[in-house]
Amino acid sequence: MNDAQTTQLVKVAVAQIDAQSGLPPYDLIDEITRVCARSLGLNLEVEDIVELLLDDSASSLVRPRLVARLKQWDSSTESWSNSTEPLSRERRHFVYGQLGLGGLDFPNLDAKFPLAKKSGVIVISGGKPWDAWYTSDRKAEHEFYRQAYYRSLIDKGWDPSVVNDIDESTDKIVGLLADPRRTEYFQAKGLVVGYVQSGKTANFTSVIAKAVDAGYKLIIVLTGTIELLRSQTQRRLDMELVGKENIIAATDDVTRATLEAAEYYAQSDEDWPDFLSHSVNPYTDPSIPAIRRLTSYLKDYEELGNSKLSLLDPRLNGELVDIQAASYSEVNVQGVNVRLAVVKKNKTVLERLLSDLSKVGRLEELSAVILDDEADQASVNTLNPRTNSVNDKTAINQAIVNLLGAMPRAQYLAYTATPYANVLIDAESPEQLFPRDFIISLDRPADYMGGADFHDLENADEDAKDIGNSNELARVRKVDIANLAQSKSSRQAALDSFVLTGAIKLFREAHGSKQFKHHTMLVHESVKKTEHDKTRLDLKKLWNSSGYSEPRGLSRLKNLWEDDFYPVSQSRPLEKGRMPASFDELKEFIGRSVDKIASGHPIIVVNGDNNSDYAQAELDFQGGSVWKILVGGTKLSRGFTVEGLTISYYMRRSISADTMMQAGRWFGFRPGYRDLVRLFIASNVVDGKGRSFDLYEAFEAITSDEDTFRKELSDFSEIDEDGIPTLRPIDVRPLVFQQLPWLRPAAANKMYHARLTTRGKGGVMTDFMRHPERGDGSFNRSHFEAFLPILKRFGGEVSTFHYFELEDVVEGETGDKTFDAYVASVPAIEILDALKKFTWADGWDFGADLDFLEKQILGASPTITDFAVLLPVLNNPRTFRVEGVSIDIPVIRRKRRNVDPASLSARPGFSGNSFRQRQPVEHIAGGRFNTGGDEADKLSTGTTGALLLTYAADLAVGSDPSLITDPVDTGDIATLFGYAPPKASAPRGRIGFSSV
Repeated sequence: MNDAQTTQLVKVAVAQIDAQSGLPPYDLIDEITRVCARSLGLNLEVEDIVELLLDDSASSLVRPRLVARLKQWDSSTESWSNSTEPLSRERRHFVYGQLGLGGLDFPNLDAKFPLAKKSGVIVISGGKPWDAWYTSDRKAEHEFYRQAYYRSLIDKGWDPSVVNDIDESTDKIVGLLADPRRTEYFQAKGLVVGYVQSGKTANFTSVIAKAVDAGYKLIIVLTGTIELLRSQTQRRLDMELVGKENIIAATDDVTRATLEAAEYYAQSDEDWPDFLSHSVNPYTDPSIPAIRRLTSYLKDYEELGNSKLSLLDPRLNGELVDIQAASYSEVNVQGVNVRLAVVKKNKTVLERLLSDLSKVGRLEELSAVILDDEADQASVNTLNPRTNSVNDKTAINQAIVNLLGAMPRAQYLAYTATPYANVLIDAESPEQLFPRDFIISLDRPADYMGGADFHDLENADEDAKDIGNSNELARVRKVDIANLAQSKSSRQAALDSFVLTGAIKLFREAHGSKQFKHHTMLVHESVKKTEHDKTRLDLKKLWNSSGYSEPRGLSRLKNLWEDDFYPVSQSRPLEKGRMPASFDELKEFIGRSVDKIASGHPIIVVNGDNNSDYAQAELDFQGGSVWKILVGGTKLSRGFTVEGLTISYYMRRSISADTMMQAGRWFGFRPGYRDLVRLFIASNVVDGKGRSFDLYEAFEAITSDEDTFRKELSDFSEIDEDGIPTLRPIDVRPLVFQQLPWLRPAAANKMYHARLTTRGKGGVMTDFMRHPERGDGSFNRSHFEAFLPILKRFGGEVSTFHYFELEDVVEGETGDKTFDAYVASVPAIEILDALKKFTWADGWDFGADLDFLEKQILGASPTITDFAVLLPVLNNPRTFRVEGVSIDIPVIRRKRRNVDPASLSARPGFSGNSFRQRQPVEHIAGGRFNTGGDEADKLSTGTTGALLLTYAADLAVGSDPSLITDPVDTGDIATLFGYAPPKASAPRGRIGFSSV
């Protein structure tokens, strides 16, 4: 075929693949062959079409669409699937046959089109007064906006598998809302939990598209508290979903004047040509509802006045077929246009909107979705119930409650990455915004960089860390801000890193990489605006004296490249982008990097409350290219997306985990430059009382707590035999964890209704490392004495346990590895007695865990009878003997998180246990791992828990076991443990709350 024929074939293939969206698979090869022969005069061989389908070149439009359709069919539960299991190889091969690919080599096709993974989306929901309504048939009835939105994402270069993930997760979300055509109203309240800067906007835009297609007639999007965030959201919705036809809001006979009235065109927005253009005009096609915008990019909602109220009223606009019937009725629903309002969380704005809606009336028949972005900000009632009436509410909370009260068919859907405040709302008050009906935790997106990418959550072996396996060593640069010389040098290193990474990006562009439109550095040292300008001046002075065109500046950059960026990139083959063979190849790009950054002002302060403070030409991520250093505080911590962020310099603490997590602007997608991302972060920020804390360890704790919270949600995502969720959040009230005594999950005024009383998870190992500071060693001595009776139960023989390791497996190995341990079977009551004698760090409470154990061990129907206690024997350990104990007790090196008694920095105590030993422990307890081997199998009884016991050197002079002298002082030995209760004791986890 010639190029012209190939182009025609591509168009036919795209059309035929798109035509199968939402349908069972049918003979694609035959359809393409037939159309090409009839319409184009092309007589194609099957091999020509197959070659096109398998084309994975960057220019191919065909293969990405086929990937999306295959994922749709892989997951389907419809009857066409010939009883094959979803996401199975049998299902995939059946689909190949239906498509006319049955005669091909299936393994080759499988390699080209890997099976879709099972969705990691977690759903807690149950008890709805209706059968499932958002079925594939209902979805296929009207999907104009859904298909338009997904088309816009694919055209922008989104991976089809990511688009399909969004489709799957939002199917679940929309299905948990009430059917907008349903006669009986039901007001659902739900929460969607994403990750910081992980694409929540794309997810809720998909929800809006499907809600519009399904029949919802009013969409209210609550954005942040500043105009910039509102206008950003408005623009993105307009560009990717609303489309040019709805923005222009005219018939097909569009005049030039009408077109110029569109605010994006009038402002010469350079992206206006790329705004979505619909295949038909919703304003002239009666089968498709138009989207009438009540807000614009330039204006938040303004009171309409009586003369303009018709904008809100479909009856005054002739949109109803039967004016006697409700707007949601079958006869009217498709002809009624949709109203979209993208508004700030502002009392005046929300009151204006409700006032106008009330003037129109008939709110009881208005099917609406109120979508609350960043729902833990401003929306939660923060008044203290002990000092205020139970009916008192903060202004914005009251305004949202009033909207919901006025529209009984309205659905409330909250989105946030930091949901702690939302699940700690008073659940008993029907007027509150507690997500009583459902919580959905979204899967972590592919290629997303989150907290786990900057910490070593599973790597407890300090001696084995290197830049290839340690995220900390590769990406994190700790700053001792108390050391003035080191603090100054770290600023210079951060600035140098910014220039160098800019040069590397330009090098990659010159060698075939996509353009890096934005390249930014974020400096976040204070929330005080008065200090931001001083920081800017200091950085400007440093920039001017850095000498990037001089030998001294180039020498620093060369050392940084050789000592940091080149080796880190080379050690991470899955992340690295192209790097020059030598620094000399990079030199020409350093000057260009400096020029791009220095153009205009290299450093910009971003800290205002008004939109004008952000409407700086040099800060225009939408319309221009931004290569700048940004200095700011709170306003850069939530909602405001810093595009191209590569270097972060973070020196500010917060006292709540949700605020700190939102400040983690270094989280997000970093396509083509993951290996270049660096975080400079303070290791010893001092508060007003002279107490210091480590910000890096604080973020590690928050990341761990976030992961635990998501696992908590997973534990309660119970489904019945038909796959339907059975538990509502109001039934289980998910638990929010807190590791740091000083760092609350949310601000104190959002936690008035939270108190934990019991906690336990069957089959899951939890480490209990929050020991108090060593002091004179008395805590260590008492802990050792508590476990002495257990030590005396060990015999002299060791058992061998297995674990499976995926990393560092060389060719020919299976990944199955082993370790030896002493083992003792100990009655559960004896373990409970020992644990009751432990003392814990201030601010950390073991009481909820003890409460759980007591109930399961001493209750009327005990679920825990004994524990298998494992004491690992490592290679060549330091050992010691104790009278009455028949074994040599091994002592390991284990890092204390902080040894400064005055510090508030991280979790007091020790780092956790290795994942290697975790596997046999959870195997014995009946948990997720079954890799522990025969010995673990023998110990697993269904009522047996497992406890991992280790002894760590904890001397006044350090943690080196070789420094322990004979005779051993047990004050120098820390008794560390983690345990997993048997799975049957709490198969979904068990938690309990009491009211404050």
